[in-house]
Amino acid sequence: MAVAATLLPVLLLFPVYLLPFVTQANQLTVDCSFGEPDLASNLTILNMAVAVTLLPVLLLFPVYLWPFVTQANHLTVDCSFGKAEDLASNLTMSAMVTGRLAASKYQSHLCVVKTSGSSHQKRFLQVKAKIVNSESNGFLHASVYGTDKPQLLGNLDVWKSKGDWSSLIICPSRDHNNKDQEKHLVLSGTPNLAFRVQVESSVVKIVLNKPLTFDLGPYESFKVFQFIPTEDISDMQLDVTVTSESDDVPAYLKVSRDCKDVNENIDVVDYKGESIRLSFAKKGRITLSRVSIPPLTDSTSSWFIGIAIKNATGETPDKATKTVTLTLKRSFNYSYVWPIFLLVALSVGCGAVVACCGIRCFSISQEGRMEECCKVVWSWFKRGPKTYSYITGVAGFVLMIGAGQFVFANWHLMIQEGDKDTCYYNDFCYRVSKYGDIPFNLMISNLAYMIHGLILAISVMYMEAKLFSRQTDPPKHAFSMGYAFAWALFFEGCFSLVYHLCPTKLTFQFDTGFMFVIAGLIVVLLYNGIEMKENSGERGFVDAANFFLYFLVPLYIFNYFGTLSHSKTELVNAPAFFTFVVIWWIFITFWTGWKLFPDFSSISYIRENLGKCLCFFLGFVLPFFSCGFFSSNIPIAFLFTCIAEGIIAIIGTLWCNRKKIKWAKSKCALCFQVAYIALMVILWFVAGWIFFKKATTDKTFTPEKSRDYNQECIILNFFDYHDLWHILSSHALLMSAYFVMFASHKED
Repeated sequence: MAVAATLLPVLLLFPVYLLPFVTQANQLTVDCSFGEPDLASNLTILNMAVAVTLLPVLLLFPVYLWPFVTQANHLTVDCSFGKAEDLASNLTMSAMVTGRLAASKYQSHLCVVKTSGSSHQKRFLQVKAKIVNSESNGFLHASVYGTDKPQLLGNLDVWKSKGDWSSLIICPSRDHNNKDQEKHLVLSGTPNLAFRVQVESSVVKIVLNKPLTFDLGPYESFKVFQFIPTEDISDMQLDVTVTSESDDVPAYLKVSRDCKDVNENIDVVDYKGESIRLSFAKKGRITLSRVSIPPLTDSTSSWFIGIAIKNATGETPDKATKTVTLTLKRSFNYSYVWPIFLLVALSVGCGAVVACCGIRCFSISQEGRMEECCKVVWSWFKRGPKTYSYITGVAGFVLMIGAGQFVFANWHLMIQEGDKDTCYYNDFCYRVSKYGDIPFNLMISNLAYMIHGLILAISVMYMEAKLFSRQTDPPKHAFSMGYAFAWALFFEGCFSLVYHLCPTKLTFQFDTGFMFVIAGLIVVLLYNGIEMKENSGERGFVDAANFFLYFLVPLYIFNYFGTLSHSKTELVNAPAFFTFVVIWWIFITFWTGWKLFPDFSSISYIRENLGKCLCFFLGFVLPFFSCGFFSSNIPIAFLFTCIAEGIIAIIGTLWCNRKKIKWAKSKCALCFQVAYIALMVILWFVAGWIFFKKATTDKTFTPEKSRDYNQECIILNFFDYHDLWHILSSHALLMSAYFVMFASHKED
């Protein structure tokens, strides 16, 4: 048709082309003194004829080149039972053949599939098959073998119950030298079964920033795509993102350099370090970077991306369908200066302001000489008891060793296997470090706790120096618990940093370890007071050894077994576990009551301490309500119980000792104290709201359900909502420390 459309103007305008030769036989010459004669008539007609002739040639030039283009990539299918029908299109080479299996079940049909061309390395071979007569009983088995390397490339089973196309995908060849590829398609099954087979050779690729939407279903439960990167692809992190509205149908996302690993083993993890896999429901993301395994390099070698419906537990319906959108996007450029600078500057600057305001509002004494601050550093080990501080430090360092080893082993296993379901990350805000594939942003945000712990230790040392500069031996105040609170805040940052290396149900106990210490120190500090007391008599203050031995050690043990129970390891006997917990709590309650009420037999004493009795009763029954409410998550029940016990202790102390607490005498200073407390409470409410309402993961759910909570970064394309929780809660804890020390100091 293209040739005909081109030749038609030539035939019609053939006399016009002969016009110059005809006019040349009869020639007229006119020479004038005033100008040249007009010869445009014949030439104009000739120029128009040439233009009309060339116009179809120019318009149909791509059509002329099409045979040469299609000749570069060609697909032929020769079968022993019939001729294939060519269905080739611009982007896909396709052929279809219809036939019937042999009458004997011992005979099979063979098709030789040949692909030729320079781009066969980028082309997938897809074999689709179906039974023509859906009412016929039987099955069709199709197998594809390679001829260059005699091996099975894939097989496909089709049976009556499906009644639609079933497909098999064969990955592109890695042989870059041989431009001609030959494969054998063997068909067998029920004798005399009518079938139809379609073979396609196409480039199934995805490019950056162009979403691709497709459907997964019972007849095509997985898809494989190819991504050919540019040479500068490693300058930024590469995010492979999948989204879907079908949250009730889980699926796998797998990225690998090896197409076979994605195509045939999408539900399998191994230790080869060539792939990364995760499961998702509504959304999921795999981040490739310079330090990921496999790493993102400047090589232009292909990456293969596979998505398949997940049915590992057998609970996914056979007819489940899922619409998925796949997007590739470059995200983070490995710029760490501004995020870290902002975090450190905010933590140090705001922490210093909080320390100054806390000391100004709640300092035990406003007297003292500043020059004594240097002397207390040299006499720190001699001035007052530091038992709580020492034991807190020992417990922190000892527990840190075991926690670090356990979490690192989990993370290393996850990296080597490539199984992102092991750790519960916010994959939509995953920023690696320069030295390893770790959630650097989620870990570094815990630096706020450490900085504020050091600021609190320095400010406690300052308050201690002020008091000791005007006091004679023996000192009247002990700051051991103030230092212990500072080290607990510091170690909370350390343990949270370790936990967020690989957050799981089992490692959550390390994240809460020093939250228990902080909550316990609040209760004990409010009871003991900051005054130096001689621990004489039966019912003196709570000693550090008693606090750690009888309260924290059993709590750690029960929290560990509760974590095992929550992880469904079936290693914990629930009735026996709760029995021991109840016995321990009754013992702690009796011990606390014996400390709080030395003259409980007197009716008048009970009336005078009615508020204390009410707080004691609330503290006793609270664990039973929390464990009943969080019965499926014992670690969370323990954590919330300890936090609630600390709140009850603070409120009870403020109410029962409202006449003994040294509030400011001037109205201006009193308003400053009230404003400080109000800001502290507001900060806690905001941090709590972010923790509960803006959660980015949930370890009580499966990994795919937890990823539904993943959210993009909100600050400098680096920090997410959980990082913001770390920063705000750290400031709130620092403010609370000064207030608790102030509330523990009672005026005689």
